[in-house]
Amino acid sequence: MGKKAFFVMVIGPHEHIGEQKNNFWEEEALLNFLGYKIIKKFFQHRININSSTYIGAGKLQEIKNQALIEKPDLIYLNDVLNPAIIFRIEQRLWEVNEKINVWDRVDLILHVFEKHASSVEAKLQIELAKLKHLGPRIYGLGRQLSQQYGTIGVRGGFGETLLEKMKRYIKLRIGVIENRLKKIEEKKEHQIKKRKENRLFTISLVGLTNTGKTTLFNFLTKKEKYVANQPFTTLETVTGKIKRLNSSILVSDTIGFIDNLPPFLIEAFKTTLMETLNADLIFHLIDSSDKNYLKKIESVNIILQQLRIDKNKVYLVLNKIDKAKGLNFQQLRRSLGDKIFFISAKSGEGVDNLISFINEYFSNNYSLNN
Repeated sequence: MGKKAFFVMVIGPHEHIGEQKNNFWEEEALLNFLGYKIIKKFFQHRININSSTYIGAGKLQEIKNQALIEKPDLIYLNDVLNPAIIFRIEQRLWEVNEKINVWDRVDLILHVFEKHASSVEAKLQIELAKLKHLGPRIYGLGRQLSQQYGTIGVRGGFGETLLEKMKRYIKLRIGVIENRLKKIEEKKEHQIKKRKENRLFTISLVGLTNTGKTTLFNFLTKKEKYVANQPFTTLETVTGKIKRLNSSILVSDTIGFIDNLPPFLIEAFKTTLMETLNADLIFHLIDSSDKNYLKKIESVNIILQQLRIDKNKVYLVLNKIDKAKGLNFQQLRRSLGDKIFFISAKSGEGVDNLISFINEYFSNNYSLNN
């Protein structure tokens, strides 16, 4: 049996708990990927988040009581929280088990990212995001730091000297990482500038994780980039030429987005997202076999707005039509607009139309000679 987790969430006063219980497949999948099994879910109706403990003293006591019985390894809070709140909850739960971890949505995303990070760039971006998110928790980061630095006591905090040392270390480390990432960013900007000078045009594939971006990338470029039914397999942007076109058109497979991605994480992964920011054409891939695909289209649109992407160069690509049932293409064109394609990247169905459009798009907009 894997590690055990409690799932905790505040919901609006007029929302029904029964309707909410089946809406967290993504979070559950991410936790399962990391080896955790949700054994209990806690929902609380509130108008506003409790500024001290997120869920209030009563619900926190209920979780503590259940933790004594169930002995979970993790308490997962499905929200983006102030790290000081997370630490206060962690302190209370250490009274039950000093090894228990408390994560919010940012912690979960970063732990998943960390699983797939292989390039120096990705590792630096993850470390930067973790330092910025963990920073305020340094005032009571008992367990890990007490072991590392040999301090006595878990819940009593640190001496002023150690605290100041840790604050200075974090500030210094953030500066070092940001400088290294700036150099990587400058190198990428130079590469992008050279491409444009050499009339190499770029297409970026974006979308939530597991929408088939890598499968389409492989189909277009005839590469064999690894495809896995796992979240965030793609953390480093990979670029290749579209083989079936005479022109030098490049396509990039980018990091998979996640619903409600916190804005500061988008900023932290800015260098990875540079291919998307500077692409001449963007294909927004959607898993059309997903019953919630319309909601997910809106989720990605929000992220693209946060990135200040020009919506005129974004086209929808509904993928996996071989698995989807009851899709009405004409109705979808009426509701979502004409800037839409229906394909199966796995079987190749509809991809010819996509390639023809690519050729026409660049010929018309960039005077492309074939």
